[in-house]
Amino acid sequence: MLRRRIQRFELRYEMTTELMLERTATGELRETAEISQWQYDADVLDFLTAKGAKNTAGSGLTATG
Repeated sequence: MLRRRIQRFELRYEMTTELMLERTATGELRETAEISQWQYDADVLDFLTAKGAKNTAGSGLTATG
């Protein structure tokens, strides 16, 4: 769900999440409610991805199974 929503933002704004983060940090892109939601979704996805990698480290499991 998060990945899908992030993809919709990327298509709508015609830029990657990384570029959006750069442009908001420099002030080139104004931080609207929608941009804030995009940033939040990206942060949550990063957190969950890192947590998943940490939980599978050393267990012999991969991120997909």
